[in-house]
Amino acid sequence: MTRNIAINISKKNSLRAHEDLSAITEMKSEDMHSDESTVLQEAIARLPEDLTKDLILFYYKGYTTSEIAEMHNITRDAVCKRINTAKELLRKILAEGDRK
Repeated sequence: MTRNIAINISKKNSLRAHEDLSAITEMKSEDMHSDESTVLQEAIARLPEDLTKDLILFYYKGYTTSEIAEMHNITRDAVCKRINTAKELLRKILAEGDRK
């Protein structure tokens, strides 16, 4: 029972992380110009929701891939693949923006 409560709390925290995307990206983007921060926020917002959540939890919230896997009840390898996929998509999205 205690384990289930802890998992539920973790899930709520992961959902909160997704909802507060702009605040999180601003927090980590202090050294960036506001235009760069806006571009990054827009690129992250274009990612599928599951990729966005894992990316935010890993890079902005500091969770390990094992912790994220437990939150979502998936394997650690699946989390690593999601994070890598998110990074690849971000590269493509940002590259498209540079071409415009």
